Amino acid sequence: MKAEDWLARDSYGGCPAIRFEATGFFRLQKADRWWLVTPEGSAFLAFGINHVALEMLRQPCNRAWWAERFAVKDAEDREAFREGFRLKAAEDMRSLGFNALGAHNAFGDLGEGEWPYIHPIRFAEVNHYRPASREDFPDVFAPEYAKHCGAIAAREAAPRRGDPRLIGYSLAAFPILSDLDAAPRLDVEFAKRRAGAWTWPRALRNLGSSSPGKQAYARLARDLYGDTIAAFNAAYNTAFDSFEALARAECWRPAVDLDNRLEMRDNRRFLESILDRRYEVETAAIRRHDPNHLILGDKLNGHSDTPDSIVQLAARRMDLLYYGYYALLDDQTALLNRWAKLTDKPFCQADACVSVPDRAMPNPLGPHACGQEERADLIRQLFEGLYSRADFVGWNWCGWMDSWRETSRWKQHSGLQTPFGEIHPAVRQAFSAAADRLYAIAMGLNPPEDALETAAGPAPDAAPAETEGASQ
Repeated sequence: MKAEDWLARDSYGGCPAIRFEATGFFRLQKADRWWLVTPEGSAFLAFGINHVALEMLRQPCNRAWWAERFAVKDAEDREAFREGFRLKAAEDMRSLGFNALGAHNAFGDLGEGEWPYIHPIRFAEVNHYRPASREDFPDVFAPEYAKHCGAIAAREAAPRRGDPRLIGYSLAAFPILSDLDAAPRLDVEFAKRRAGAWTWPRALRNLGSSSPGKQAYARLARDLYGDTIAAFNAAYNTAFDSFEALARAECWRPAVDLDNRLEMRDNRRFLESILDRRYEVETAAIRRHDPNHLILGDKLNGHSDTPDSIVQLAARRMDLLYYGYYALLDDQTALLNRWAKLTDKPFCQADACVSVPDRAMPNPLGPHACGQEERADLIRQLFEGLYSRADFVGWNWCGWMDSWRETSRWKQHSGLQTPFGEIHPAVRQAFSAAADRLYAIAMGLNPPEDALETAAGPAPDAAPAETEGASQ
């Protein structure tokens, strides 16, 4: 095929040179490789962005500046920024080559856009962004949880069942699953500081006997210990006279002994049972109200000790494996190669970036580059290395605009532009060129950038943001 064929796009950003059956909605197709397929039947690979938010234009450092640029009379009037924000976001999407919006965006402020998108449905708020209490972990075995999920799906999924631009639904974002996930955290590459948290196995095993979740734990314990309560007592240093007594005991073990091999095994096995039930209930609720769209599942944490059994469980219940991993290409490849041995489902990177620390952002999310030129090189490596995989269908970039330390004290987002709209030139070139080559890379053709630039014709000059007089 000619270079012009790889540059052509349908109205959803798909490549019409690679055709499949059109169904009117996004779906998955495995051919020579895995593809998403647009409603028009074109092959599609998602190249999305996260954290496109109006509040990024209303940081303390730039609120007055954007108010002047948007001719907003009152800088405290949030609604007055909205139209300017929408125009700015759309311009950036086009100039940088993005073709989708990830799950972490200000959709209410963005309004009905032209891009495919992922919609988040949070049935349970147990993510790594905040400490989770015992009460935050619902009893997924209880009939009340099914009713809860049905109500949320009716609100979130039913209105979207006919939306052709919806790619699919994501569930929990970096959910707290393992005991490592729940441990206190001072500072890590992918997140802010946080106190310790509960986990689902610990929360449900400490409920009372009337809870279906507690009954499920007692049954599992009986099975794991061969119906011998003495063996259970020896493992936990307890004195229950029966498994019925264990089922009645409330708040009997709120903490966890990370050195107790049997307790860690039991927690992992119970977690598998919990997630299997949770995924069954949540996906059924979505499917009742929207049978047309994909379910991507939890954003699995590539930085944690997510058990292989959980990866396999997620792959069995979901349409693809949705994960977040702030890492460079070698580490990304190692993780995906390991997971690819567990499932034949495709992968979608939910959130990842490369950052450049400076005085205003001393501790940004993600792996750090020494400068914007090195950052651009690392982005190119990630783009080519990931999209050349036959099992990779999407990457959502983390960070639209820099958030400075005065806004985010412990951890900052390193975006693609300064708070005053100056897109870093090397990054702009890396993204726009990679987006042009997206489908050629996926097919293993990997033409040089200048070949596609010639086919596309001269690019219009990018209009720089008006930054004169800005305080930086």
